[in-house]
Amino acid sequence: MLQALERPRRGNDVSDQQGGPKQEAGEERVNFSGRVRVSVRRRARLFAAAHDVNLQDLLDAALDEYLTKRGG
Repeated sequence: MLQALERPRRGNDVSDQQGGPKQEAGEERVNFSGRVRVSVRRRARLFAAAHDVNLQDLLDAALDEYLTKRGG
């Protein structure tokens, strides 16, 4: 899951490498919060660092992929 996520370039559409739905580059971001287990946070931060992706983009792509796969 999300292993091919790349850091989006400004001015381009953002999509994951698995053909998921695209997010328009100019789409506004809103504050969205929730609590996760410490281990999930650690894994997300390590993955983001290892793949040169910021955590915000990783979380956006992960939630989008989850919802898409479940018809949301």
